[in-house]
Amino acid sequence: MRKVIFTTIAIAATIIFYGCSDDETTTGSISGVVTNAKGEPLQGITVSLYQTSLLESVITGNDGQYNILDVSAGEYYVGVEDDQDSNSIPVTVTAGRTARVDIPLYWRVQEVIAKTGVYGIVYDYPTGKRLSGITLSLYTDHNLFVTSVVSDSDGKYELNIQDPDSYSFSEYSSFKVLFLGYYYEVEIIKGEMKKRDFMRDVYM
Repeated sequence: MRKVIFTTIAIAATIIFYGCSDDETTTGSISGVVTNAKGEPLQGITVSLYQTSLLESVITGNDGQYNILDVSAGEYYVGVEDDQDSNSIPVTVTAGRTARVDIPLYWRVQEVIAKTGVYGIVYDYPTGKRLSGITLSLYTDHNLFVTSVVSDSDGKYELNIQDPDSYSFSEYSSFKVLFLGYYYEVEIIKGEMKKRDFMRDVYM
């Protein structure tokens, strides 16, 4: 079992109390937002409540928010731990109040993976109606198959190159989209999605 080390050196937290006191209330709560070095909210981070041992754990939502409810009044630690580091913040829970503890994780940067490929909408000519169920396939300029999709109920499609490093990209690289039996050349840049709409013609 991994040992959890309580430290406040590498982390800064803002602790704010709000709410109103109630003589009949014996519990409070803790809430806050977990962010990365850029201030972006982090989803899926485990935030744990400790005293001498682990009491409860919750997961941040897509807005980075976490909430720990019905916590008995007392002294606690709010801890965040991942593969890169572990940190915890002391917090006092007061009955009838919510202690806000925002946790910036300076070692975490949200990973953003840029897509590479081509996307757009399939139309009918001359009505302009969006067409669903149309198959589009992407090939290299040497006729090697890359991927294939079917346009959705709104006529939209996205041909995403899953592993662009497997292909030789210059500044602009030529690919071909097979649409209703015809090939259409498209220039794709690694890390970008090229917009290209297709139209079904009565002469096809």
